[in-house]
This record gives sequence, C-alpha cells and structure tokens, in this order.
Amino acid sequence: RVPAVLIEGGFLTERGESQLIAKKDWRGKLAQAIGVGIENYHALGVKKQPPMLVADYRRQNSANTSVPEETPPAPPQPSPPPQISSPLSPESAVIVP
Repeated sequence: RVPAVLIEGGFLTERGESQLIAKKDWRGKLAQAIGVGIENYHALGVKKQPPMLVADYRRQNSANTSVPEETPPAPPQPSPPPQISSPLSPESAVIVP
C-alpha cells in the first residue's frame, strides 16, 4: 500500500488563479506547503495494525465509560409580545399590498 494524494494548486481556466500560478513566489509557497504536509504525514508514523472497528472499540471501552442517553431538546418558548412605546397613528402604519 502506497499513500497517495491529489493536489490541485489552482486552475489555469480561472483568471485569478492563473495569475497566481504565474507568480514564482506563489508557486514556491505552494511547494513549501506541500512539503510541510508530507513531513507532517511522515511524523504520524506507520501503524502496523489495521484500524479498530467501531464494534470492537465499543466492546473494549464499554466497561470503562458509559455514554449518557441523549435528552430531547426543550420545546421552544414563545417570545414575549413586542413592547409599544408610543401609540400608533394611521400615518405610521405599514401598508402591505
């Protein structure tokens, strides 16, 4: 097994991206970021065992911890009516067609 990654550093058909790709310093930053990503991947180390299945994880950790059941969310509370600070007049009324 060999790890693989697809890196899209921009699209020449996009004007803004093609202008960035044309700049040497931007390409250098992209290359630097790719290199850092590769170094970070190698720093994780290689695992010699396959990943644990969810069922195995639950079985292994069921004695150590218990997961509380989810409580249903509280029903929404009605909002209080708006406070009117001054009496309404016909001139201040909003007309909706």
